[in-house]
Amino acid sequence: MPALYMAIANKRKEMIELGKKYGLTDQRTIKCSQQLDMLLNIDEKRTQYFYDETSFKHYILTSQQKEHISA
Repeated sequence: MPALYMAIANKRKEMIELGKKYGLTDQRTIKCSQQLDMLLNIDEKRTQYFYDETSFKHYILTSQQKEHISA
């Protein structure tokens, strides 16, 4: 499991434990939730970048194939 996914899983587990122990509105739980949000946002941006890069490469390859067929 990649390091980022492990960090997300660990932070999620920590947040759940804090929520059970101190409640969902406790500052420790909220701070942990914000840290989890940050990790999830990093993963989302990384995933979106990969998707955009893959889509762009697919577009280029498809365009080149169409040009080759037309020639």
